[in-house]
Amino acid sequence: SIQQSLSTFSAHIKNIADIVDNLGKDCLVLLDELGAGTDPAEGAAIAVSVTEEILNSGAKAVITSHFSEMKAFSFSTNGIENASMEFNPSTYAPTYKLNIGIPGASNALKISQRLGLNQKIIDRALNYLSEDRISFENVLLDAESVRIQAEQSLSEIDQIKDEVLKERNEVKRLKNDLEEKMRKLSENAEKKAKKIIDSYVEEAEEIIEKLKQAKNLGGDKGFFEATKLNKALHDLEYKTNDVIKEREFDDGEISVGDKVFLEKQNFEAEVLSIKPNGKCVLKVGGMEINSILSDLKKIKKRKCDKVDSQKVSVYKPLNTEAVKTEINVIGQNREECLYNVSYFIDKCVVSGVEIAKIIHGTGSGILKKAVAEFLKSHKNVKSFRAGRFGEGDSGVTIVELK
Repeated sequence: SIQQSLSTFSAHIKNIADIVDNLGKDCLVLLDELGAGTDPAEGAAIAVSVTEEILNSGAKAVITSHFSEMKAFSFSTNGIENASMEFNPSTYAPTYKLNIGIPGASNALKISQRLGLNQKIIDRALNYLSEDRISFENVLLDAESVRIQAEQSLSEIDQIKDEVLKERNEVKRLKNDLEEKMRKLSENAEKKAKKIIDSYVEEAEEIIEKLKQAKNLGGDKGFFEATKLNKALHDLEYKTNDVIKEREFDDGEISVGDKVFLEKQNFEAEVLSIKPNGKCVLKVGGMEINSILSDLKKIKKRKCDKVDSQKVSVYKPLNTEAVKTEINVIGQNREECLYNVSYFIDKCVVSGVEIAKIIHGTGSGILKKAVAEFLKSHKNVKSFRAGRFGEGDSGVTIVELK
């Protein structure tokens, strides 16, 4: 202060004296470079002492300083916290970030070097510093470098964690979507099956009603109509069995390859693999899902299920030499003829016979016509024709079986 004829240090101390005289618990003290402007050792001693006085008064304060003594005092004294403005450890350029709880190195020589001070001067200045001072500053620099690296690593870890959580949530969402779709598919399949079965029931009722009417007709016409209706009823039974498959469960141990039922999701699956921890991988359609054994019910194998390809037995027809390949129905009435022809064809099919002969004679042509009408509707007949010269001519019918 030129007006008061005070040096920088004198003006600084006069202000500090006024502050100390007015300290109280409700005070906030702001001091920039406390103890500057005089001998560094004495200035550091004054700075530490003034800081201790402010602490004892109960006032709050923010004090900036480059004194190592102040940094060390903050480390060893309760109620005081170190802080520092961050510098890039590679370029020593400021990052303008405040770090609470960490003292910063002064970096005076490094900053002077970055700002263009002659390197010879910097080298000589290093020689004038004590080894303890250099060691302390290096420790602070290393600590700052490690802290920055740790923060970068934590940032990378947090980023990876966020990505993993996003992927996990996406997998969970897809799993829930898949289970919902499978549930809807199962419901739709059941509705469709019920609709088909209902239509089959209606058709069966119609066939049964027609059978009753055919029974009342009597004679050849009634018999022939009843035969056709009976065949239609059997065909309908096969169709119904394809739709209705009673689900029976097996209390035995679940193994790889077993068919299982997930009651919560209401759909069937195949076991692909089982892990020791009770978890397993299931195949549903063309997709694979994870589950646990406690949620599964083993489905008992049905006779209509396909067996393992390695256990398929080859069908071998009976010895055809022991089976007659022709039948003679001459002299029989229509009902007797058709009954015997039906039994004969079934026996030929089971025995593996491919060509059969029915001898009905010519006569009035009644048996020939009845046999022809019967063969037209038989599911195991591929084709038939009248006999040729040497086979019995029109008195026989040659049948090619499926």
